[in-house]
Amino acid sequence: MVTWDDPRVIVAIYAAIVGSLSLGWNIINHIVNKSRKLKVIYKHQQVFNHIMGVGFSPFTAILSIEATNFGNEGLHIKDIIIKLYNKKIKLMGIKTSELACCDPAGRIKYPYFLSKGEVFKDIISVRDILKNIDDKLLPDDKMYFVIQDTLGKKYKSSKFRYRILFEELAKEKEANELLNNGRSLPHAPASLRRSSVTSISGGQSLRNTHQDIK
Repeated sequence: MVTWDDPRVIVAIYAAIVGSLSLGWNIINHIVNKSRKLKVIYKHQQVFNHIMGVGFSPFTAILSIEATNFGNEGLHIKDIIIKLYNKKIKLMGIKTSELACCDPAGRIKYPYFLSKGEVFKDIISVRDILKNIDDKLLPDDKMYFVIQDTLGKKYKSSKFRYRILFEELAKEKEANELLNNGRSLPHAPASLRRSSVTSISGGQSLRNTHQDIK
């Protein structure tokens, strides 16, 4: 006769409880994940500041990332990474396909709470990315941004090719030569006038926007 204090019964009951809890958590996690939606886009831009009576600061090539929470609830952004598509490179002696986007100045504190309908923005220097990757990628290699929330769900931007960073650096040089020659923004070359001027980080930018992935 098997009694309730039989170890086999206790183990069986414990396993059944754990199994039920696991199933319940998977169902809850599935529901929560369906209600959490983040649209991630990136823009490659040339940014500058204009100070009255002083003039323009030098242009700086950047990649900006923008995430819009269009889910049914708020979420906490845990981190942002640049993910290499089907590629690994050696960084600090370790092979990896991910580059963490750090903010040494501590402007943004993570985890960052993003309310329903709120937009999160951050910028990354093109020079910083190139300095880290250097010649470890080919011009047509692809990468994209990934934002991860504190529940482990990941949200991706559309992919872009590595050569875009070099193109943006060339535009930075072109724009700065333009300013150094005493010419103002309205006379900027066509490659810098492809889209509207908008404010960002206290300055202005010339932008190209990409928004494909939810």
